[in-house]
Amino acid sequence: MKVREFSHWAQEHDDIVQLGATAGEGRIKDAEKKMGLTVPNALRELYRLHDGVEMAHGYIPPLAGEGSLPEMIDIIKDADLGWDLKTWLPFFDYQNGEYDAVEVASPKGRIGRLDPKSGEVNEIAKTFEEWLDVAVRLTEKFEEEVQEADE
Repeated sequence: MKVREFSHWAQEHDDIVQLGATAGEGRIKDAEKKMGLTVPNALRELYRLHDGVEMAHGYIPPLAGEGSLPEMIDIIKDADLGWDLKTWLPFFDYQNGEYDAVEVASPKGRIGRLDPKSGEVNEIAKTFEEWLDVAVRLTEKFEEEVQEADE
């Protein structure tokens, strides 16, 4: 799923997905400066449309303010989990100690899940677009489970 398709889907599911406002290139560059890291193009495109995305199973933090991407990176750096942040930029927080990260040098945005115990990265999607498909499926599954529980 392309980023714009994801944006459209998320707007249609605003009961379970909250989208941040658009972020200009200046806000992205400010966050990069604070982190000392580069936001890869695949993720950069999403940030241009939405400065943060909150989903049922986790969130992509905004670029500034409380709970921001630079804050998340600082927490990961302080925890010293052995992750190579120059190679993998964590961007999705499951709020259970797991993070998904985009490979910085990957033109299509290969995604890996960072293991907080071993420091290893396990590929979960070959592209950022594939990861968006997975994120949509997980969110829709959560919505179905909530609806079934209400019945």
